[in-house]
This record gives sequence, structure tokens and C-alpha cells, in this order.
Amino acid sequence: MPLSLFTASPDLSPAKREQLRRYELAVTFMLDNPCLGDHHLRDHLINTFNISRSQAYYDIAEIKKHIGNIKNAGKEWYRHIAITMALETY
Repeated sequence: MPLSLFTASPDLSPAKREQLRRYELAVTFMLDNPCLGDHHLRDHLINTFNISRSQAYYDIAEIKKHIGNIKNAGKEWYRHIAITMALETY
């Protein structure tokens, strides 16, 4: 598992630390494998942390709620560039 750039607060409960580890792993997985679907991430979370399927989907939904859909980041960047160029042209 890759090391995090940030250390967990010592005030976190063991359950919250585990949740933070799952979120960190999921974001890293999504960045490393942008073409893979949520079911691949779900399976990876289930196998790595031995959690239920519903917990894995809950974690994925929470991550997407906070950071957005990483798959759309490239499209949105190109859309922003195209709009900026069009506004500068006119």
C-alpha cells in the first residue's frame, strides 16, 4: 500500500483510521486506473480490507461526493480550455 503524504490525526478512532486508509487506497486506485469501472474498485476494496459489498459502494459514493468523478477530470479540463480559447477569440 502506498504511503500517504499526510499522517492520520492521533485523535481518530481505530474505525476512522481504517476508513481513512480505505479512502486513500480508493483515491490512489482511481488515479492509477482511470479507465476501470467502479466494480473493479469495489472488488479491490473488498479483497484488501475484507469489507462488505455495500460498505465498498458506500465508500466509493463518499469519495465521489467529496472529490468528484476522476474520470471526468480530463474532459472537463479540455472543455475549460476550449471555452477559454473561444472567449479569447471573440
